[in-house]
Amino acid sequence: MNRAHSFSEIPDLTGENFELCFDNCTRGESLSDDCYEFCFFSSGRASLEVGSRTYAVSPDTVIVIPPGISRTITCENSGSDCRDITLRITPGILQSLPAYSPDYNYFIQAAGADPRYVYPLGSAAFQSVCSRIFDLLQEINSNRFGKETKIRLCISEIIFDLNRIIYELETPDQMKEHLQLNSGLIQYIERHLNEDLTIDQLARTFYISRSQILQIFKKNFGITVHQYITKRRLEMCRKALCQNAVITKAFRQYGFGDYTSFYRAFKKEYGLSPKQYKLSLIRSEPLSI
Repeated sequence: MNRAHSFSEIPDLTGENFELCFDNCTRGESLSDDCYEFCFFSSGRASLEVGSRTYAVSPDTVIVIPPGISRTITCENSGSDCRDITLRITPGILQSLPAYSPDYNYFIQAAGADPRYVYPLGSAAFQSVCSRIFDLLQEINSNRFGKETKIRLCISEIIFDLNRIIYELETPDQMKEHLQLNSGLIQYIERHLNEDLTIDQLARTFYISRSQILQIFKKNFGITVHQYITKRRLEMCRKALCQNAVITKAFRQYGFGDYTSFYRAFKKEYGLSPKQYKLSLIRSEPLSI
């Protein structure tokens, strides 16, 4: 494999993997792993085989393969006029991206629900995404100030642009309105974690009923609104502790009214008290989180 880069080489992204390969996906090899694979097919013609089905692949197309799906991509001509750039990311990497939001998740839903796997983007959209990839490659090979932060931003832009393009290609207007409502709710919660969030407040803000909000969270996350908000507050507190924040400031900053409720929720979620968690970071003890 002509590997250009791995996240394991970036200290603050240890354990979350990323691969960028060139002219790699059309070698006719069967592949199945635990990563999301994006094959940006720029020239030539090929075929994608997934199970018993075969899909035609033309230029300016992206192939999206979810984890655990066995696939084979083969050039139609032995003259090897096929050109591609392949990006592989692990499912957990999205949460590490700057300004993470549900907008990063649309391609996951599309890849899981749509058995086509093949998305013709059109020349303009295809070149736009590929330019982001070359920005990433350029940054990887540089030694400029803020390199690691810029690498994160490049990856964010690639994933976001791909989500937007697939969303606009595949989503009917009615579904777009539904997804926009879901995304709006989540983003509002993220921006107001330090405030007193209630179902009634969300209902008034988005002009929908309490029951609609309850249904949205139960359907999309399998938990209640209150449980979702608590989990997000705990995650932000955990990240703050990783940045050496003071415990008493962190829990207030992210909307916990008192230390007792924060302590109980944190220990239930992570198996350690906030103080134990912070001490484990200082000792560099491995944590299964």
